[in-house]
Amino acid sequence: MPDCDFEYQIVTHYLYKFTQYYTAFVSLLVIIIMYLRLWKQLYKSVFQKNLKFLFFSFFGMIFIFSVLQFVLAMYQAIKPYFITNYCDLIYSQLSYRYLHILTLLSMSTTVFFPLVISFERLIAMSNTATYEYSKLLLGPILMLLAVSFNTTILFIVYDGETFSESTVTYTNIPSTSSTHMNMYYGFLLIVNLPNFAISLFIQKRNLYLKKRLQLDASLTRKYAVEEIIQSTKFTFGINMMHLTFFGCFLTFIFIFRSIRNGLFQDLVIQQVVRGLMLLPIPTINLPIVILCSYMLESFNRERSKKIAGSVKIKYTGAEGVKNHDDAIFQIWNNYSKK
Repeated sequence: MPDCDFEYQIVTHYLYKFTQYYTAFVSLLVIIIMYLRLWKQLYKSVFQKNLKFLFFSFFGMIFIFSVLQFVLAMYQAIKPYFITNYCDLIYSQLSYRYLHILTLLSMSTTVFFPLVISFERLIAMSNTATYEYSKLLLGPILMLLAVSFNTTILFIVYDGETFSESTVTYTNIPSTSSTHMNMYYGFLLIVNLPNFAISLFIQKRNLYLKKRLQLDASLTRKYAVEEIIQSTKFTFGINMMHLTFFGCFLTFIFIFRSIRNGLFQDLVIQQVVRGLMLLPIPTINLPIVILCSYMLESFNRERSKKIAGSVKIKYTGAEGVKNHDDAIFQIWNNYSKK
């Protein structure tokens, strides 16, 4: 074959072209939905500051990944029409290294966010009296821990990797690191398992708090607990969606990477299939952002109704006396602090 003719056969293969345009299209849909709906809904939400920060970080990673996927997929789709030499299709060693790691980092870090969000909810539920008024500190710390931990793991996985392998797509995992990547995908899958158990525990605890809410006569306490209950319910929905979709993706990747060479004998097809490994991610992100947008809209719409239905100020009887005393006490505290 002439120099780089093999690479040209890859990028002109119909399956490769479909992959690039499909990735770009779905990623663009994710970007549009997040920009027009999800960001605004999340900004208007009344989640506790730390939880809200973690949600912005979680969806921010999805947004960054989608932008990368859209730009690079379009670049790879139109690049063959503007080259003067087939070898121009090959990524340089430097661009291959950083684009590959950056894409993996923005994709895989989202696996850790449901776990740190669950941890934040555990702290909130263990301190319902004061947590809603706590400062913005825990959220940034947990975000930095998630990103730093995943970054460290990726650098360990690619320690010593030169990225000298010729490739026409940044998603290709270097063959010399394939064993480590199988272990990494297995690790990501294992990370999801304790989060599933924690999410179930949080949901059970949430139901317990809801029952206790009916017995608590303090208006301030009712409001704080109701906020935690509703935000935890939304968190549980996000966790279950992400665990289900991403868990299925990791299982698929783990199995497919093990059997793909036996399924395809043609070298061109093998290389095209290697570029398909991250294809399910945009497909997974799309229903996640759509469902989360719908859930968040429902949450914001129902919040006032739920609070109004479960937290009412009574002016008569024993509860009315207590509410009156609480109000006077709050006014006195505010005045005495001046």
